[in-house]
Amino acid sequence: MVDCEAKRYNAVNCGRRWGKTKYAMRKLAEKAREGLPVAYLGPIYDDCFDVYTELTMLLEPEIERRAEGRWIKLLNGGFIRFWSMENGADRVRGKKYARVVMDEAAIVTGLKAIWEKVVRATLADYQGDAFFVSTPRRGSHFEVLFDKGQDGEADWASWTQTTYDNPFISDEEIEEMRATMSAETFRSEILAEFEASESDLVFPEVTMTLHARDTIPVLPKDWRAHIIGIDVGGGDPTAITPIALWRDDTPTVARTLPTIKFHQHDEYYQRSTVSTEDLITYCLKMHAIAPLTKILVAETGGNIITNTLAKAFPQGVVERYIKERGGGLETVRWLYQSQRLTIATSCKNSWAEFSGYRWKKNRDMETGERYATSTPHDNHADAHDARRAALQWAVDGLRNGELLALQSGGKQTWGAESLQRRRKTTQQVWAK
Repeated sequence: MVDCEAKRYNAVNCGRRWGKTKYAMRKLAEKAREGLPVAYLGPIYDDCFDVYTELTMLLEPEIERRAEGRWIKLLNGGFIRFWSMENGADRVRGKKYARVVMDEAAIVTGLKAIWEKVVRATLADYQGDAFFVSTPRRGSHFEVLFDKGQDGEADWASWTQTTYDNPFISDEEIEEMRATMSAETFRSEILAEFEASESDLVFPEVTMTLHARDTIPVLPKDWRAHIIGIDVGGGDPTAITPIALWRDDTPTVARTLPTIKFHQHDEYYQRSTVSTEDLITYCLKMHAIAPLTKILVAETGGNIITNTLAKAFPQGVVERYIKERGGGLETVRWLYQSQRLTIATSCKNSWAEFSGYRWKKNRDMETGERYATSTPHDNHADAHDARRAALQWAVDGLRNGELLALQSGGKQTWGAESLQRRRKTTQQVWAK
């Protein structure tokens, strides 16, 4: 079925033991036997060497020359090159191929950049095709490529092939595997379901369906609190996330008591130079919607921005949030999982960060394999960090009982006019 429906760009999502590497070798040999150059790209060099070894045995009578683990030249001029995708696959630049096969694509770090900035151009001379073959990994760029085929995007095709589709593995053996695996593992490893697979996304549970909403059923005057998180730029974008705390009185089967919920209703996201005056202006804009309870400034290496902002607001409103990598993530995760936290659909930059917010990876010194750590990458995290600062402060306040009795119009009665009189037109600017 895969060969019959293949297009120029193809993503094959496979269950374990379906035969994806055998399929990859067949696609490479197919083009090489036409006298054309092709390339196999594996996650690490050891993977490439394994495929090289099997292909040399398969093509032995047709081989003119070879370089162990690197390339095979056939008598008809066909050429098979083996590359590792480690370090961005930069050594592939400048080459030209009629076909490229990228194996275990879902676990490759930086697959998007490797495909778009390195590999795609290698297909131009021969108007070549590409095959991405992999077991699933939720939130990976392989899933993005797979979805192109599912959505009918021009020149793209994709398929899911389960272990059941391998005629050499009996159904009885697969059912035995089912009996010795958890249901989730079976769905991921055997049925090749993305939703059941592992993920290196920090928040794989977040979806637009569950966590995006345009409005909340409470007017700003009735918000329990209004909190702003600021992640100061400094080579990265400056992000501000205003969050409303509101009480959901809707009874459910599982809950009869009111629940405090959180909603990010707006965003400020600026990649260019930002001044403290810009920050103050935006905070005043949010204060006009509903009185601000707290402004949390996430900055490292000092509190210059916090102190400058504090001069423009009443005492105690502005506070520095000491940003620790990984700190507060489980609090935010709990809010997502319990569906207590939503983000406005209009917050495009905040939503865009989710696909790139991933766990940092280390390399196993013995096997060379990369594995996810419990530390997130610093990049793609500006709105995440701003939101985390506001939420951590709010949840801590709720736990301590400090916010439970808060009502807008109570403690937060200071107005924009008094702020305008108090604030200084500080033009301190930090480099972006």
